[in-house]
Amino acid sequence: MEKWLRNRRNCGLLVVGLLSQMAGGSAFAAEGYVGPVYLDSVGVQQIPGVTAHRPGNLEIKIRDGFTVPKGVNCESVYITTRKENDADKRMFALLTAGHLAGRPVKLQISDDPALQAFPGRCSLLWVEVMP
Repeated sequence: MEKWLRNRRNCGLLVVGLLSQMAGGSAFAAEGYVGPVYLDSVGVQQIPGVTAHRPGNLEIKIRDGFTVPKGVNCESVYITTRKENDADKRMFALLTAGHLAGRPVKLQISDDPALQAFPGRCSLLWVEVMP
């Protein structure tokens, strides 16, 4: 390994590889808080569709959209979360309860590509139903 690293070309390749991994991974992901907002809909994709949805994806539509937090990069109407990120369905239950009761919710969202369920949309990390 030391001999390999002494070669300048190999060191350059190593640096380029590390930088590309950081850019492609979640090194530049951001999180932020949204709300209180009202929900237009709460849904779960059941079967693969013609879109990029996969079975189990949780999707919410925010009434009148939301202000995307500074530093976060995603659309401002829909938030879609992978099944694996809400495996126990707690966020789904809270969102559904809030929506049916007509109550506002606060959300923590992330644009982390590792959590992304749908291209260009943020994923949920946390949900609170407001009183």
